[in-house]
Amino acid sequence: MAKPGEKENRTKAGKRIAMAAEVRPRTLRRWLAAYTRSGLKALIDGRVASGRRAGMMCCCAEGEAILYTEVRKYLSPSEPTQTQIWENVRDAFAAENEKRAAENEKRAGENERQGAEIRTLLKVPSQSAVRKAILRLDPYLVTLARKGETAARNRFRPVGQRLAVLRPLERVEMDECKIDLFSILSIAGIHDVFSKEDLARLGLDDTSERWWLSIAICTATRCIVAMKLSRAPSTRCSIETLEMIMTDKGAWSDTAGAMGHWWMAGTPSHIVTDCGSHFLSYEFRAACASLGITCERAPAGMPEFRAENERWFRTLALGLLPRLSGYARSNVVERGDKEPQKEAALTLDELTKVLVRWVVDVYHNTPHAGLDGRCPADVWAESVAEWGVTPPSDLRTRRLVFGTPLSRTVSRTGLQVMGVRYHSEKLARWMLRNGEQAVPVRWYPTDIGAIEVHLDKEWVAVPAVVEDLDGVHAQTWLATVRRMRAHSKSRFEANLPTIRKALHDIRAINDEAMRLSGIAIMDWSEEAVEAEEDRMFIGFSVKETEEPCTTAFDDGLGRCMPTACAAGPVGADDEVEPGGGEVSTDEGPRPGARSGGRRARTWNVRG
Repeated sequence: MAKPGEKENRTKAGKRIAMAAEVRPRTLRRWLAAYTRSGLKALIDGRVASGRRAGMMCCCAEGEAILYTEVRKYLSPSEPTQTQIWENVRDAFAAENEKRAAENEKRAGENERQGAEIRTLLKVPSQSAVRKAILRLDPYLVTLARKGETAARNRFRPVGQRLAVLRPLERVEMDECKIDLFSILSIAGIHDVFSKEDLARLGLDDTSERWWLSIAICTATRCIVAMKLSRAPSTRCSIETLEMIMTDKGAWSDTAGAMGHWWMAGTPSHIVTDCGSHFLSYEFRAACASLGITCERAPAGMPEFRAENERWFRTLALGLLPRLSGYARSNVVERGDKEPQKEAALTLDELTKVLVRWVVDVYHNTPHAGLDGRCPADVWAESVAEWGVTPPSDLRTRRLVFGTPLSRTVSRTGLQVMGVRYHSEKLARWMLRNGEQAVPVRWYPTDIGAIEVHLDKEWVAVPAVVEDLDGVHAQTWLATVRRMRAHSKSRFEANLPTIRKALHDIRAINDEAMRLSGIAIMDWSEEAVEAEEDRMFIGFSVKETEEPCTTAFDDGLGRCMPTACAAGPVGADDEVEPGGGEVSTDEGPRPGARSGGRRARTWNVRG
């Protein structure tokens, strides 16, 4: 210890020495004389030259070369341990010393009289010296060589400010993941809505399998704005997830029995996805462009550019899935001897209810670290109140963007899709000028009350002749037709009261199942629609019981155009005589026109 009035100093070797608080005159005169003789270098004591001046590891360059040659083998994807590297260094030095010893014996024998130069044997570095050499390697290169580029980037990339996103739906991240949960591939109580072919397309064969979950998350509020289950990633799944962003999901939350309301909906400004083929498809990019949405693809292999999605899947895996039977864990090592396939108990509708309730009631109301401890639902409400949100597209826009593209031939009876006939005044006028031609059609399975037809370089909305189909889902219509045919297999013609009664029953019985099935992906491609038409609607027609309008307009301003069979296509027992449904003039219907047993819609065609 230093005495009072003295400064304590630590030397490099760790010894404590006492330095005088004042310099004596004799010492000062000696320093001045040395400075006069030799300058500043005379004031430097000899302590700087003390200690071992050779290399810390070896006393020669050859030894250090051998050492670092072996140490650099630590930079290997096989990830050798430091002990293994030290053993390699020890063996390399032993081999070099054996070589030198043999050379020394040979030279001593040949030049015994001349005094041959003897090579010094190398000193083997200790294990501690090898470990220090390894620790002096570049940390980034070590992680890059041993763990890979992704691990090195995640560990050493600089972290600055987070994304400057303020408005809800300003930036939405979309991604999909195969969830670690086995469930039974079936839907309880939905066989009246889905046929065996529909269930086969969905993969609902009562086996146990894992589902793919596609989600869309709002970066500003961390709210889940879309969620879809599918057997595998696909273009249809990505498009339906995009559509769900712009849909009020309250029907799903109410059906699942959630206490909260899933009301997060609107048109996003910017969507970020990965480089999956379904996101790169023309259909998905065209849908985004039609809605005015900027679509950006993050670089491949860099999930940090979609960090919110990746973090949410981890939250799902840690917060919900371990609570459910059939949990598969993330890998086979953690799974051990468990067989989650045999433990699967949840069906698709039960899994859907669980996911919806967990998202709406748990996740949206849990404090989030990325939101400074606030809940996503509260942040959404505050952000919407401050910034607002771009409203969802109207029904006609969704029909054009998300509708299934088909091709149908225009005839005097209009157009027919899935057993439903569509007709309008504009379509009738176009038929007068162009005759029977195939035209592009957009058929929207969510609402089959109308279709979009491309006429004269523009899209025209054409309603269904049966007005009761407004707002009806295609699957409900298929269930209605299936039920009617099951009760009267010998008769293919149905009247409007029968259709109304069947639609009411289907909605009352299967409304919950239909909403739950909306989370799962249905195949409404052009091929699927044609297959349903070939299987279900051959010879099927709709008959209206009201009397048709047979009175021609007599105001001198136009002419009356009654359709031949306003309620549906021609059935197996429905013959139309030549000339039926032709355009009538002011004098009345043309000879041969059929007018009995059906209601004819009339339009006063001007000009």
